Amino acid sequence: MLKKKGFKAVAQLGSGSFGDALLVEDGKGSRYVVKRCRVQGSDSIKSEADVMRRLTSQHVVRLYEHWEEAGYLCLLMEYCNYGDMEQLLKRKYPLPENVLLSLFAQLLIGLDHIHLKHQLHRDIKLANIFLQKNPVYNGLLVKIGDFGLSRSVSSTDAPAGTRLGTPLYFSPELISGKNYTRKTDVWSMGVVLYAMMTNRMPFAADDMDELTKNIMLQTPLHPSYEQKYSTQLGDIVLSMLSKSRTRRPDVRTILSSPVFSEVFCSLPWVPSSLENPVGLFACRPDAAINVRAQPSMSSEKKGSVLYGDQIYVNKVVVCTSGPQQWFEILFPFHGYCIIGKGEESFFQLLQNPKKFSPISSPVAKIPSCTLDVTSICDRLHSNTSFDHV
Repeated sequence: MLKKKGFKAVAQLGSGSFGDALLVEDGKGSRYVVKRCRVQGSDSIKSEADVMRRLTSQHVVRLYEHWEEAGYLCLLMEYCNYGDMEQLLKRKYPLPENVLLSLFAQLLIGLDHIHLKHQLHRDIKLANIFLQKNPVYNGLLVKIGDFGLSRSVSSTDAPAGTRLGTPLYFSPELISGKNYTRKTDVWSMGVVLYAMMTNRMPFAADDMDELTKNIMLQTPLHPSYEQKYSTQLGDIVLSMLSKSRTRRPDVRTILSSPVFSEVFCSLPWVPSSLENPVGLFACRPDAAINVRAQPSMSSEKKGSVLYGDQIYVNKVVVCTSGPQQWFEILFPFHGYCIIGKGEESFFQLLQNPKKFSPISSPVAKIPSCTLDVTSICDRLHSNTSFDHV
């Protein structure tokens, strides 16, 4: 079936009780990963496919296609050619601070996108963070992968599921028997970022009892000191490891920190041709916004933007058509879409977490524009959509 799909197997990347993962190549030499699992008992991989189809960020591993063959369910996924974060730390630790900041920002943007799509990852760890090196990019591109334990959560952040994941990344609330929320993912990402700064886990132990005790009672050493990273960066990581879930910041609040303001201008995938773009995300859960070839409702539809998707737009409103105002979308594809006005606005800036929450108050006015970088992958949506609500 791989041949019928136009692929040839290059290498086996892994195997286990779930099935296996193959590195494959198409006729043009482009490489992908095919993850295979027996159809019988493939609920986990089906769930993973369902989650990945909804995610459209440069910082989440992409799912291109899935199919069944010879009793297996197959997922065709993006290939990350530079290994995972665990391997990177073994090869390259300590990382220069500018590289560390870029990797942090990319991971947080990816997690923000996952949460905006009302998903919980539930197994964030070094081995589930993948890296891609491409001559087109000036630096490493980081992607969150392995959504086998993911689950949907309501827009009000209701808890979900039972305790799953990897013990070294367990949060205090999980150990206490509470359920997952977005803040649980924030804790796990805090463990990852701590390890990236120190090359060790914040809570170590010889057995599970000691580990749970340390997670509940210990305060880890400040992660900035050993390698002399900025104190502000270490403070952010420690805030993500707050024992109190209510005091732990959400991802949007973390991204609003001044520590990341310069990094957003130099993420590896941002086209250098863009001048003064503004990064926005679609903040209306009840709408998909049509993207037109020209600023006119009668113009050809090029695709649509859904809640949680992120785009770059021209800083200036380019066209007013009657009561409608239009943005010129610059990236990841070129076109035009309606902004919406006031409380009916379709878009919101990334860095304005205190006044408007994208989860509790998804409809927000757009304040004055400031430079900011967010992400969306280059796939377009084809579902039913609206030019206005």
